[in-house]
Amino acid sequence: MLRTGLKVSVLAIIVMIAISLFAYYQLPAGESFPIHFNAKGEPDGYGTRSDLIIIFIIFILTSVFTFGLLAALPKLMPEDSGMEKSAKAYVAIWIGVAVFMCVILAGVAFTLVEASKGVLTIDPIFRVVTAALAGLMLIMGNYFPKIQPNAGGMFGFNTAWTLKSVTSWTRTHRRMGGLYAIAGIFSLVAAFTLPALWGVAIVVTLLLGVTAYGALYSYQVWKGAEDKID
Repeated sequence: MLRTGLKVSVLAIIVMIAISLFAYYQLPAGESFPIHFNAKGEPDGYGTRSDLIIIFIIFILTSVFTFGLLAALPKLMPEDSGMEKSAKAYVAIWIGVAVFMCVILAGVAFTLVEASKGVLTIDPIFRVVTAALAGLMLIMGNYFPKIQPNAGGMFGFNTAWTLKSVTSWTRTHRRMGGLYAIAGIFSLVAAFTLPALWGVAIVVTLLLGVTAYGALYSYQVWKGAEDKID
């Protein structure tokens, strides 16, 4: 499990470095260009390509930290946690996170390179963010039902009620898997058919909505579960 995740992480970092270098050399040297936009898509911050590389470095370091946490989590679990039963789901979500980070960086790089050429629009990055989140939800939708209860509650949808009832855990993860998949499909369609800002609003609303519903549903199942722990 860790070996696969680490290989994907290393590959993702290499891809992000390559994207950053490509974008850097596409940008004009010694000239300022928009590097920040407001919600209306209007530039409200300018910088040089030296400023931009700092943004890329921070993003890559954030990704390294995220991958490090994903690598450390299984090691922090108790030996009898049962984490190995959810290894495929864990690796799939890990890969999904890695792809998500690469796609986001590529979207940012594309937007800034276009901005340096006078194309002042952030629609592409909004659509990329929406599509990337949609893809991540589709992965979660497929693998959530396969996540088994694990000691310590460090992986999966952990609420006070899923951790106190196997029935609540199982039914909640199955229900949320289906809802995440549906939300991912709707978000993917929205990413390419609706105005960019609407797409972002929809995907965030669906993501938060499914998560909130899952918490309420886990409580409802726990109340009627025969194996619940008070």
